[in-house]
Amino acid sequence: MCYPKVGREYGYGHHNIPWTIAGRRPIGTEEDVAEKFLVEVNDTLASHDVVVSSEEFSANLMSTEKFATDLDLFLNKLRGRIKIILYLRQQKNAAFPTWMNLVRHGFSASFYDWVNSPEDAFSHLDYCSLMERTLSCRHEDVVVVLYESEDRSSFLDRFVSHLNWSSAPPVSPWPNRTQLKSNASYSPGIAELLRQLNSLNRSSSQTRDPIRLRLSFEKFLRSEEGGAINWELNRLVGRNPSGDLEAMLDERFEQANKRLMLELGEKIRGGYAWNADHLSAKKNSALAIAHELPELVSEMVEATAVYGKVLEIMRVEE
Repeated sequence: MCYPKVGREYGYGHHNIPWTIAGRRPIGTEEDVAEKFLVEVNDTLASHDVVVSSEEFSANLMSTEKFATDLDLFLNKLRGRIKIILYLRQQKNAAFPTWMNLVRHGFSASFYDWVNSPEDAFSHLDYCSLMERTLSCRHEDVVVVLYESEDRSSFLDRFVSHLNWSSAPPVSPWPNRTQLKSNASYSPGIAELLRQLNSLNRSSSQTRDPIRLRLSFEKFLRSEEGGAINWELNRLVGRNPSGDLEAMLDERFEQANKRLMLELGEKIRGGYAWNADHLSAKKNSALAIAHELPELVSEMVEATAVYGKVLEIMRVEE
């Protein structure tokens, strides 16, 4: 088994492949990533299976119908048999991590506003469109795995079983986590703090690159003062668990999920049908504090002058 190096110049996954297919410039390299990837993979497929992994495939499939056509054209250039494994996470559990990832890239709308917007949250968590577009691509099998149904202690073994392989070490090594960028999750308070810094940055007369802002913010959090702010945010958030968006999210996606089960489930060869048990997830603390977060954090942003301190770190590193 081979986990190609090309395409994962930025992070653990092959994010540069879907970004290149979508017409975006790759991050971390100036090379023609798509062409180099096709050469590496087609040479390897003669003797080994190849695993390619990135959540950006599904993100782009949900955001635009054109990406499905472009992805299909790209897959047609591969010489091997293709199996698509798609992990779906129950929407109210996926909502906060999805918003948080947008914030990591400069998004400035609050979680509550994003979830309540007519289109934004739905477009990022619309599994019907995702499945329809995935099924339109060239494939031998599409396996849909329900994230909540998986045993975390044997996640990798289960993944290998979905491929019908016997467990075996990879030919090329898995990414060295100490050498690549961190993609750690934020607590709700820290995510809201970065969101407010993004908002200040966007309204500034001199807008900074949001990725550099986020990296400087993460460096600030590792300082003694940043650690104290993190602790205080966790304390405040823990004392204010009121408000609840779960019922709204359930209602928002109810019809789409019913259609997914009834119309698309039988089209997923070798896959898993959705059922009511997996559409009812445990209480989500991030949703419970969505109303209070902006006000709680804005007081701290003003009191600690954290934005100026993060900008100073950026200036030092320029």
